[in-house]
Amino acid sequence: MLRGRESEQRAVDALLDGARAGRSGVLVVRGEPGIGKTALLAYAEERAHGLRVLRGPGVETEADLPYASLHLLLRDGLDRLAALPGPQAAALAGALGLAPARADDRFQVGVAVLSLLAELAEDRPLLCLVDDAHWLDQASARALRFAARRLHAEGVVVLFAARDDAGPATPGPITPGPITPGPITPGPITPAPITPGPATLDAVAGFDPAGLPELRLGGLDDDSAARLLADAAPGLAAPVRARIIAESAGNPLALLELPRTPAPPEYDRTPPPLPERLRLAYAARIGRLPADARVALLVTALADDGDLAVVARACAALGAGPAALGAAERAGLVTVTDRHARFAHPLTRAAAFQLSTYDQRLRTHAALAALLHDHPDRRAWHLAAAAPGPDETAARALDELAERAAARGAGVSACGRLRAGGRAGEDPRLRGRRLLTAAAHATEAGRLRHAQRLIEAAVPLVPAASARTALPALRARIAFGRGAPHLAHDLLLDGAAEAAGEDRGAAGLMLVEAARNASLLGDADRLVAAAARLRELGLGPEDDYDLARRSALSSALLITNGPAAALPAMRELVSEGSRVASDMHSRRINASYFALQTGDFPAAWEIARAAAAECRANGEAGKLVVLHLTLAAAEIFLGRFADAAASAEEGLLLTAESGGQDRAGCMRGVLAWLAAARGEADRCLALAAAAHESYAANGIVNALAWAEWARALLDLGAGRTAEALDRLEAGPAGPARHQFQAVHAVPDLIEAAARLDRPAGEALGRYAGWAEAAGLPWARAVLHRCRALLEPDGERADTHFREAVRLHARGGHPWEAARTALLYGERLRRERRKREARPHLRAALETFRRLEARPWAERAAGELRAAGDAGPPVAGPDAASALSALSPQELQIVRLAAAGRTNKEIGARLFLSPKTVSYHLYRAFPKLNVTSRAQLAGLDLP
Repeated sequence: MLRGRESEQRAVDALLDGARAGRSGVLVVRGEPGIGKTALLAYAEERAHGLRVLRGPGVETEADLPYASLHLLLRDGLDRLAALPGPQAAALAGALGLAPARADDRFQVGVAVLSLLAELAEDRPLLCLVDDAHWLDQASARALRFAARRLHAEGVVVLFAARDDAGPATPGPITPGPITPGPITPGPITPAPITPGPATLDAVAGFDPAGLPELRLGGLDDDSAARLLADAAPGLAAPVRARIIAESAGNPLALLELPRTPAPPEYDRTPPPLPERLRLAYAARIGRLPADARVALLVTALADDGDLAVVARACAALGAGPAALGAAERAGLVTVTDRHARFAHPLTRAAAFQLSTYDQRLRTHAALAALLHDHPDRRAWHLAAAAPGPDETAARALDELAERAAARGAGVSACGRLRAGGRAGEDPRLRGRRLLTAAAHATEAGRLRHAQRLIEAAVPLVPAASARTALPALRARIAFGRGAPHLAHDLLLDGAAEAAGEDRGAAGLMLVEAARNASLLGDADRLVAAAARLRELGLGPEDDYDLARRSALSSALLITNGPAAALPAMRELVSEGSRVASDMHSRRINASYFALQTGDFPAAWEIARAAAAECRANGEAGKLVVLHLTLAAAEIFLGRFADAAASAEEGLLLTAESGGQDRAGCMRGVLAWLAAARGEADRCLALAAAAHESYAANGIVNALAWAEWARALLDLGAGRTAEALDRLEAGPAGPARHQFQAVHAVPDLIEAAARLDRPAGEALGRYAGWAEAAGLPWARAVLHRCRALLEPDGERADTHFREAVRLHARGGHPWEAARTALLYGERLRRERRKREARPHLRAALETFRRLEARPWAERAAGELRAAGDAGPPVAGPDAASALSALSPQELQIVRLAAAGRTNKEIGARLFLSPKTVSYHLYRAFPKLNVTSRAQLAGLDLP
């Protein structure tokens, strides 16, 4: 019986009832050791009538073995793996070591976990219990968090239990000496302060519950504590009972354990804090066991997943028979089933480890390594732990483990193994190479301080030539990630200068990276400097990174020589990128970006859409995030605001799984612009502020460019013309002045200046240079509109407006076409040419209504009334405009369903379970006034 946890039990019961009704739920139970997290999970399992239960705890000794915890959770459900879509099944099988793995599968693994949980819940609801989540390996934690965030209508409950104070332990120095498996004779045990253990070799554990609901457990109230203590130790004297209640601070485990082990005399006045007091209690209980039972406890502590067969064989190799484990079981320290030996509480494991001696641990690791030839990852870990000094055999095993980890997309685990191998190896050069590779993995994973320490350890071990070619780029990435982008640029330029004499290719790569960083920062001077150095190197088209080199040069050319010189080079890059093989995603990402720069939004959208579909199939999340930025921007310019919002919202969600918080700022900037166009002031300002914060944190100006433009557009739409003009005029002097948004904000500036009768000739000249170089009908149309607004002669202004309307009729940018129609209609009405004004105003109103651009629609409607509109009503909502009632996710699902995709196909594409797809369709049908998928196919959904 749980005492004092009624509200927590109700929360668990509600989740279980929801699962029985087909709803999914997730809860992270957090708190200090012994506070009752495991007990609450046990309560959930006891109450899970009619549910299938999967258990998969985090294990400290496996915290750096990729997907080890995921395998523990899913091992009893892998018989349904074949029911998953092929790419997902292959990704999950590869992650769990059941099939070959590819590094780009790591994002797909989370999708596969989601699909497998949904598949397992088809027969009956599912309960997943993940205890000690703070010791999940990061690959498992990432996959489980991805799946948990997307559970909705599958009938799956996931409960995580995690400590707040856990962290990886790091072993101390190891002294040389041979080790051979053999009997262990433990010495006398003296209880002493115990630190969390057992130690792992650079374990990288951690569970970030961001985005998941949490329940924090506090201590029991005095009444509940007294009742629990009475249950556990009914014969205690009143003074002792009062003391234990006071010392326990309501910690349930303390209330159960402290009565079994009275405090030593020296603690009469100042008892140690919890959980140290609990560890001491367990240590005292272990100390009373026979010697061979203590051997069995140490084997169980180090045997990773507690496989009973492995534990029993290792105990036998160390001189402890089956009775030894039985003695530990009778003492209540472990539970033994027909397959596993598990500790009653993680603190028992810690005590068993800490009470062992150094030589005992070495012998135990050696015994386990000898038994695990069929489990190379675990064997490598035990070989390394059993090596008392440099051991190249152990180091090579760790190298192989790191290679497997990297192939499974677990770079952090690879980092830990390579660092351990660097310490364990005998050859200094090999040690240095391992440490540098580990530093690269750590940098990619965002563990920048750790990467810096690895570099410092590697430098004395690597040849000077290798240091000159490998270190500058690595140090620059660390500097950039730690908020020193200008230092990163200087490191790359200096490194390229040193490397140019012996490796021009390495120097060129550094300069390309320097140009890319400068472009992200909007730093024109540094971009031009890097491009100049690239030209001086004289590298040719045969270089592997010729595309990146030409991209950097064309970006610099735009700054130095203007659009007339740069846009033809960019269009060539677009043309090449649109023709490359489907698996050349980097080239297509590059092509879609430059299509935005040249104003060719249909090409940007087509290239990005095709590449995104392939990235979804391959699980390449990082590239997918970049493509979503391009898609959202292209959809804005193509007048697909609802699609743009869906792309940006999904991109924002993906950044939470793949990293890339700099891109999260850009997504928020895009969403801020859309909110501004729709007149959603509060949302626009909040998103713009978040984008500003992103820029302040990392210096990436794309987020700032969108945010500033959004604020100006919001002011312009609300009639705050002077404020809008102030913002827009500040742009050409600001850090975002070389971003493509700066070009497209110029027509807004000119409109604001014209309304205030202010000059804008310089801005007009800037836009004219770009529009004429772009050569696109819609760009020329906007240029004519701008000239019309600034033209004092009425007849010439009218000519420009008519030409703008004519060019807009050729398509390309509905938002700008509606803006032109509105401005021309307003001018005609002011000139009392109402009959001529009405068609333009009606066209503007229809487009603004379709785009849900409310401020602009209201302005057009007001002008239309003032023009005496007496014609038929403006077209009401059709199937396309009805889409505005859908959420971004519903919109994506409806489009795919209308195209004939099944729920399983839609789920695979959008990283949702089929049941969640069905749930969203059920909600979308009434909004579209349909009752079946067949009717969806008959709707006109642009």
